[in-house]
Amino acid sequence: MKYKHYTDEDFDKMLIPVHRLKEKDNVLQKFTILKEYKEFQQPLEDMDINNIMVFIVLCYDQNSPLVLNIVDPYKRRVEAAKLAGFRSGDDGTFFVNYMSVVLGEEFTVNKMIIRYCRMQRNTEFAKLMIFEESYYKELEALKNETDAGEKNKIRNNINNFSEDMMKASEKLLLRDVTKELIRDLMEDIDEEQLAISPEMMAKKEGDDIHPYGKEYKPVKLKLDHNYAGYVKKL
Repeated sequence: MKYKHYTDEDFDKMLIPVHRLKEKDNVLQKFTILKEYKEFQQPLEDMDINNIMVFIVLCYDQNSPLVLNIVDPYKRRVEAAKLAGFRSGDDGTFFVNYMSVVLGEEFTVNKMIIRYCRMQRNTEFAKLMIFEESYYKELEALKNETDAGEKNKIRNNINNFSEDMMKASEKLLLRDVTKELIRDLMEDIDEEQLAISPEMMAKKEGDDIHPYGKEYKPVKLKLDHNYAGYVKKL
């Protein structure tokens, strides 16, 4: 595959060298490590798995030249989508299904993204699990504490864990923290914790407090023709 402004050598350090795919290759057949994870086996509606995997690797591999050179995660998504060959109309706007991927709204692809990030930075995912478990333990303690001084200490702990979770999420997802991607990431964490500790999951039932705190608002993308169809909504 040929990418304008980049050479094959620029991409050679990526975990999955998708730039070496040939036109008739199937990404799952060529890179069999992907078959070890259920996320990459899920059906995609009217989308090509090769296009999607090239997008994910270019956008989320820590050694991708796009990650190393494009700081803004939303501009990086658009550039990755172009290089991956996402289908678009005559005006350059991506078709609806591919647009949902670029906007971070496609559940199945979000799961693939999270898995690919975990393949490289699974320690950050482990940290998230620990931070979230500690967060909910502190919430439980706050409900039962009557001493004002102890309550303040617990609130401080809750705020610290919220901040730790936000930092770990941003590091895991290379600063790409859309609302939907964070939601799907938290679902993955819950699934892992349910397998390990059903009791901890039971404690979460009924809690409507976001673990990142009330002030944390993941970025939502919107359509805009000023930058290849997409900009960050502030």
